[in-house]
Amino acid sequence: DPVTKQSTEVDPPLWRDPATNELVPANIWCAGQTLLADGRVLVAGGNLAFSSTKDWQGLNKVYTFNPFNETWTEQPDMRHGRWYPTTTTLPDGRVLIMSGRDETGGDYATSRNKDIELFTPSSNMDGRGSVSLLAERGQSGMPPDGAYYPHVFVMPSGRAMVAGPEPYDSWFVNPLGSGTSFSWKD
Repeated sequence: DPVTKQSTEVDPPLWRDPATNELVPANIWCAGQTLLADGRVLVAGGNLAFSSTKDWQGLNKVYTFNPFNETWTEQPDMRHGRWYPTTTTLPDGRVLIMSGRDETGGDYATSRNKDIELFTPSSNMDGRGSVSLLAERGQSGMPPDGAYYPHVFVMPSGRAMVAGPEPYDSWFVNPLGSGTSFSWKD
């Protein structure tokens, strides 16, 4: 509270750990976060598993945090896990979700999540939105596969520009209109 300078700690959302079948705090470290137009925070991905002897595995969970009542809402799952994804709020309020390491725990080249997904928020602050698959990077006619945490910027034209971190991460997502029709330009 900026007036009283008091704060409240809010625990991460709970999820059912598939290894133990117990409800535990979701490990949302290394997730992608963005603000929605209504003030909610969208969190996509995080850590499914990691250790000093095993490669990192991405969590496929999506959550929204409502700062007005300080509650988490679990959203529909993404197709695959994402550790170090990028989330970008588009001009129409939907969120582009790209990149990250998937749930397989493989090496860098084989475990990158190539899905380009779109989160559409619910108009209800505590409601569930939807997650749609738009495209897969690296496929014929699609944008090139890329690195973790791509740098994505919304341009005045409504396009989203992917600008790094790798030299081949240089392309535009054309405006999606009201649907989920995906097109891009080098």
